[in-house]
Amino acid sequence: MLLRRTSLIAVEWLPAAMAEAGEFVRAASRTIVSGRVTELGTLLATPHTRATDDPVVYKSAGIGLEDVALAKLVYRRLNGDS
Repeated sequence: MLLRRTSLIAVEWLPAAMAEAGEFVRAASRTIVSGRVTELGTLLATPHTRATDDPVVYKSAGIGLEDVALAKLVYRRLNGDS
């Protein structure tokens, strides 16, 4: 299983991923280890060092706040705002 092989699982928001992501909910208890799951914001602020052949999994749980922030960014860019 891919989730067991990777040293890094990136998620938008950890509480949502643990409660709502089907792969996480159905995974065996030792598959999703908290030290291997990192929020995307943390990765952007502090990049994770890994081997080039080590797979990374990104699980999107569909956080509405991110959708609103992206829509605002697109709106501003389409209207010439910074």
